[in-house]
Amino acid sequence: MDDMLNKIIQSADSRMMVIISAADLREFAENVAESVARKHAEATVAEIKELLGDKMKYCTTQEVKDILGIRSSATLSAWARRGYLVPSRVGIRNLYLREEVLAIKKEKAK
Repeated sequence: MDDMLNKIIQSADSRMMVIISAADLREFAENVAESVARKHAEATVAEIKELLGDKMKYCTTQEVKDILGIRSSATLSAWARRGYLVPSRVGIRNLYLREEVLAIKKEKAK
């Protein structure tokens, strides 16, 4: 079904009328907006990292997990709720101050 719909949509000479519910249209719009926001945020973070390299003051969620040896993002969410390690939002991404992450790593090493 999806393959057939994709062929119809991609065909330049197709003329058709589609009836969808308002809820489906809203869900579609939200998915598009989220996808665009995610791509924009990822591109922004990538550009910042490229410019700053090791001088970047922020870490991505994955970098924090790697530095601290954390397996689950749920741990970071719990820490944020408790105010232990609060991220900054860039688009839909969480970024963490590298200085705070390294302080926690140092504290854990004691």
